Amino acid sequence: MASSSLLKSGSRYFLRRSADISRCGGLIGSSAPSPQHGRGIASLSLCNATNSDCKADTIDTNGYNLLHGYQYHISSPVTVNRRSIHHHISVPSKLCKDASTALQLSGLKSGDTIAVGGFGVGGIPETLLNTLSAWENGPSDLTVASLTAGVDGFGLGKLFECGKVKRMIASYVGENKNFERMFFTGELEVELVPQGTIAARLRAAGAGMPAIFTPAGAGTMYANGGLPLKHAPDGSVTLHTQPRPTQMFDGKEYVMEYALRPDVSFVKAYKADTRGNLVFRGTSSNANPDCAVAGKVVIAEAEIIVEAGELDPDEIHLSGVYVDHLIHAADNEKRIERLRETTAGKVMDISGGRGRIVKRAAKEFRDGMYVNLGIGIPTMASSFIPEGMHIELQAENGLMGLGPYPDPSLGQTADPDYINAGKETVTA
Repeated sequence: MASSSLLKSGSRYFLRRSADISRCGGLIGSSAPSPQHGRGIASLSLCNATNSDCKADTIDTNGYNLLHGYQYHISSPVTVNRRSIHHHISVPSKLCKDASTALQLSGLKSGDTIAVGGFGVGGIPETLLNTLSAWENGPSDLTVASLTAGVDGFGLGKLFECGKVKRMIASYVGENKNFERMFFTGELEVELVPQGTIAARLRAAGAGMPAIFTPAGAGTMYANGGLPLKHAPDGSVTLHTQPRPTQMFDGKEYVMEYALRPDVSFVKAYKADTRGNLVFRGTSSNANPDCAVAGKVVIAEAEIIVEAGELDPDEIHLSGVYVDHLIHAADNEKRIERLRETTAGKVMDISGGRGRIVKRAAKEFRDGMYVNLGIGIPTMASSFIPEGMHIELQAENGLMGLGPYPDPSLGQTADPDYINAGKETVTA
């Protein structure tokens, strides 16, 4: 058996970095709370110096990390052997006093790419967007990646209005008149990308993959190039998309998409602990986890923040390993874009050509199906499911088990954290 020795000041040990270790220098089990809270044991796993997965830290007898400038508060003598160290520790908090501080710490600069969680105005990091918009002489010429472009005067809309955005990468850009004006007058570049492709590119970055292949857009102008990216003030097109690489797999054409690796990601959570572990609520989750895993630096804002250790591990949706800085969501209007309510038994009345299309589409439903509903006609088709047929509905923005609009006569109220692809309030 290997002999053990007492930890000596300045001794160098090689600490294994894993998916459970924070970029801020946390340890395996670093989400454990401080000993004064009376719970949690953390451990440092040692590995051979020749292991490429290891990095060296120098720690003194008080637990101070001489390389990274943070301290492990050791509540008992630490004994080291060749396999592991076990002791009580208090890990540093990622909580910043406000959004301005977090933005400064993130290193965000002009020309950077930022990813922003949210769908429409649901689940958007309002505090961070408001603070960045109001930052005089702050970063500009930004590329912003988000599923949608928001609305005028709110959230992402403020970033466009203050002229900080050079290019927008998004899937749906309706509902924003100023955005439309800026695009057609040459003030803004717009790269339209399928929604699932944006999410997949973000996840690819989080997984360390350089690119992915998808059938979405194959054989169209999206893959072949030629879509307008930028206009001149007179409305003429000055910049077009370039052809995307394609490849055949099993006789089917796929488009190669490069991973989307933002310099900084802004995400919004319902609840967090001071180590950055996040809990989302309803459809407000949307692309927030994808933005978080992809970002080089991640700032999260949360409505509720608790001490490390107070969240049940089973309720955590995103590990704090992905979060660098945390703030309280001081701006939390949680606007409802389209308030929709209904009365029990009332069926949507759709007439004319749209009505015929919707009713015809509903005939494609089969008992036991799982059906994904996008914005517009697809969502309307769910009102014409044949009597006695049972299908599982999913909203395009992620909610599986999509229910009808809230019914006040049944005591149901509209909730901004539960919306469908059309940004309408729904139940689950």
